[in-house]
Amino acid sequence: MTILTSLSTWAHRRRAVARDAAPERGVVMHVTLEARYAASLRHALSCDCAHDAWTMRIAPLPGTQQVRLSLYLPKQQVDTAMSRIEACAPSADVQQIVELPYAPTDAWRDLARVRASELSLRERPRTPWSPAEPAASLRELLTRERIETALDVAGRDALFSWAASRFARDTGLHAADIEAGLRERERSGSTALGHGFAIPHCRLARLHEPVAAYVRFARPVDLDAPDAQPVIDAVILLVPAWAGSLHLSLLAEIAQRFCDAEFRERLRGCATGGAIFDCLRA
Repeated sequence: MTILTSLSTWAHRRRAVARDAAPERGVVMHVTLEARYAASLRHALSCDCAHDAWTMRIAPLPGTQQVRLSLYLPKQQVDTAMSRIEACAPSADVQQIVELPYAPTDAWRDLARVRASELSLRERPRTPWSPAEPAASLRELLTRERIETALDVAGRDALFSWAASRFARDTGLHAADIEAGLRERERSGSTALGHGFAIPHCRLARLHEPVAAYVRFARPVDLDAPDAQPVIDAVILLVPAWAGSLHLSLLAEIAQRFCDAEFRERLRGCATGGAIFDCLRA
């Protein structure tokens, strides 16, 4: 499989395969990981994407021992990619998972851009592989008490301050440590997915088990989303520092659900905390 040179090339090939069907949505993932894991992860992903329209780029981060992995892949393959990342590089940090629109704008093309010098995916799978089952899910973490339906915050800072106070009561951690963790993660890249959804998250050293909350804002909040849309709904996720694999599994689950247009429509139609809870548990 030769690397795709542009988003338009990928879209053309997909239309040629299924002209009468609805176009398949693509997803861009940006992941930061230690450079020593890059070769094995590249090979594993190359095997998995042998028969799909994937594009991959690995770029070193100057002054560090890390690299940035950028993946462009079909939406239904997000779980496979996240499972591979968690198996090969459990300390990896998912910077962004965003869904591309059917007709990408220049800004979206820039987000998903690939270059002629980028890596080619030529390997073919040698043995079948199935992703492992995640250790936990959003369904298990969320409770009715952790769903806010009309949270009124002025912006990003106020949101993190509220989340820190809320989770401090549940976890026994200092609110300042939680807020600092959320801020640090956000500085490395926006956790907004687009379409008005976001997943602010971080890993904390003294946290013993993952916790999550769902919030719907009384007024939209600007979180520098890749599609420039303000955020209306968000899942806030805290995970223990040692639970790298679990962290990736949870992010994959949440991001894939938010990338589903039908699910977003059902969720936006929920007017009460109970209805939101039932929708998320379905």
